Amino acid sequence: MGCIFVPSFSSEWFWPHWKSKHLGPDILDFTKRNCRPDFTYADFAADFTAEFFNPDEWADIFKASGAGYVVFTTKHGGGFPNWPSSHSFNWNAKAVGPNRDIVGDLAEAIRNRTDIKFGTYYCLSEWFNPLYLKDKESNFTTQNFVKTKAMPDLYELVSKYKPEIVWADMVDDLGPASYWTSKEFLAWLFNESPVKDTVVTNDRFGQDCKCKHGSYKTCTDRFNPGVLQKFKWENCMTIDRDSWGYRRNSNLEAYLSVHDIISTFASTIRQVYYIHDAVLKLGAPIPSQQTEVTMLGYPDKFIWKAGPGGQGIYVTIPIIPWNKLPCEWAWVLKLTHISN
Repeated sequence: MGCIFVPSFSSEWFWPHWKSKHLGPDILDFTKRNCRPDFTYADFAADFTAEFFNPDEWADIFKASGAGYVVFTTKHGGGFPNWPSSHSFNWNAKAVGPNRDIVGDLAEAIRNRTDIKFGTYYCLSEWFNPLYLKDKESNFTTQNFVKTKAMPDLYELVSKYKPEIVWADMVDDLGPASYWTSKEFLAWLFNESPVKDTVVTNDRFGQDCKCKHGSYKTCTDRFNPGVLQKFKWENCMTIDRDSWGYRRNSNLEAYLSVHDIISTFASTIRQVYYIHDAVLKLGAPIPSQQTEVTMLGYPDKFIWKAGPGGQGIYVTIPIIPWNKLPCEWAWVLKLTHISN
């Protein structure tokens, strides 16, 4: 959410794409038809009204979906905070546009209406912030942007809204953790902050942290390694293949099919929940000494034992990597030489 959804065109990267040296004809045509010659990205903010934003309705939808946690975008690469940031004068959702604390409204609704964990996404870097660009030009030997904008924002977010997930990001994956003063922030977060006993973080607090350090790892967008990992991780993905939010020029082909979505969830969950020696208990079959249990499409036989008094059969389901399963969602067992 933010003023990016006023144009709602191309993707959340509309601004850098608009200012690119290789401007695409679709964005050029859009801006010619909808923006006056001297129009700037900041001018979109006044038209960001959030008039249809109903945090109670959002909370109810999240609850009905079965979600265990929600991470809301408080600021993306455009630098527009969705809360009244003390470090972004006249460029936040309270000062211009909707005139409301969107982060606070949603946090309150989720906590009042659900037991879902509330988290905040915060993009550390900004595409066109002059302080950040100067720090980048110095090869991150200066920290003007970090000290006056990024870190003051993060401390304020945590202190004010008490998120149980702090999801950091970078638009360009640049700047080491030492530049972002990530160690100092995380030490405060886990030892002194109001959420020190419950908070978790991801792994994007510097270019040298990604896929290495964090309460859980996100590595890259749509991270799906295909095998069981030895660490906690998240597959952060989109329904629209080309955008993380609504865009008016999207079409049906751009969205994942039901098959794609279920496949993604199934493969992700299978790499997290690794059940050892799960037992399937069937009460009706009466096995014999010649009984064999196999799975359609799987080469090996399953181990089994008879139920109490010879009634029923207990089948041990072996560990099968998700990409070795004969079917993604359903499995067919075959029992032979059953007495009944």
